[in-house]
Amino acid sequence: METQPKISVVMATYNGSSWLNTQLQSILNQTRSPDEIIVVDDCSHDSTREILQQSLSLPQHRIILNHKNMGSTLSFGQGIEHATGDIIFLADQDDIWDKKKIEVQSTFLINNPQVGLVWSEIDLIDDLGKSLPYKKRVSHEKIIARGNVFNLLMKENTIGGLTMAFRKELKKYILPIPDPKLWHDYWIAVIAAVVTDISRVNLPLVHYRVHASNQVGVENSWTKITKRIEALYSGGRHWGGNTYIYAHERLKPWENNLDNKKYTTLSESALHHNQRKNMPSDRFGRLSLILKELLSGHYHKYSTQGFFSALQDFIKKSD
Repeated sequence: METQPKISVVMATYNGSSWLNTQLQSILNQTRSPDEIIVVDDCSHDSTREILQQSLSLPQHRIILNHKNMGSTLSFGQGIEHATGDIIFLADQDDIWDKKKIEVQSTFLINNPQVGLVWSEIDLIDDLGKSLPYKKRVSHEKIIARGNVFNLLMKENTIGGLTMAFRKELKKYILPIPDPKLWHDYWIAVIAAVVTDISRVNLPLVHYRVHASNQVGVENSWTKITKRIEALYSGGRHWGGNTYIYAHERLKPWENNLDNKKYTTLSESALHHNQRKNMPSDRFGRLSLILKELLSGHYHKYSTQGFFSALQDFIKKSD
């Protein structure tokens, strides 16, 4: 009889009492049960810790209590570090898992040994658990359908942590997460895409709850417009360029063992974002560098908004 891989689920919590128990029950009642659940609580001051202690009383589960607020990125990193499973799933505190999520994604990894990370689709629910309409980005779907998700990841993240499962072998590349300001899932997705093959299970295996307290949510059109205007002048609050810069630095020791085309693309992306990060303070002093990056196609290839990103670099206030 073939040995089944050990499954770890890692969750980070902070004041999640409203929906935490529902999410935990959806994980505990999977058709393929997790072998361990590791939760890192980031100094919650509601009843989150009590819910965790009641729901995860079995000895194979572990609750780690931060003594100071670390933020979700470093909390997830700590949980991944303590995970002992062969396959590691990430979970948010407020969603609901489809009952076959672990079964489907772990089976996919078993049957596709060349794949190091697999993600799924989502559907949306409101704070009462009722279904909400969800429209995929057509441009992203076309790119993924053509098998070009790596190129997409070199300019923006399209893989949410709540949807992903990855092999333990990626831990040595992922950890430690170098900056608490990075999004943990963005970091993991980029590292995995360079180091190994990644793939998607085109099924909605997570019911993503949309509510006022989401750290990352689904935005309406007006919110997107106002955020874009704000980013134009500020340079963006959560700039993803550092992800590529850090990833390039992290993977240097393994450069000779990596796919040369992938690592070269990451290097170009890191250089582009490093140049964007260190633009001259004088607006017109930036112009020649911006034009050079535009003409080379790097803004289109490596920046989320293409020409708009170039315009943002020209207009944004100096640091």
